[in-house]
Amino acid sequence: MKRCFLGVDRPEGRPHTLLWLFIQFLASVILIIPIAIVSEISFDIAWKNFGLFVICLAMILDGFAEPVGIKFGKKRT
Repeated sequence: MKRCFLGVDRPEGRPHTLLWLFIQFLASVILIIPIAIVSEISFDIAWKNFGLFVICLAMILDGFAEPVGIKFGKKRT
């Protein structure tokens, strides 16, 4: 368990690592469920085929995380 936590813990994120992990999980659930519902209604994409879309969306948004954090974060590097 400790090894898994150390995989996501960074010195820059301490002491808020668990808070940020929880916020990331909660925000992704809040975003993914409405997108899945809209895609099923509008584009006739079934829930079981939605997984690949979610993975691609997560990769794209993860790529935007660092530039957005640098631009709008409180701590300037």
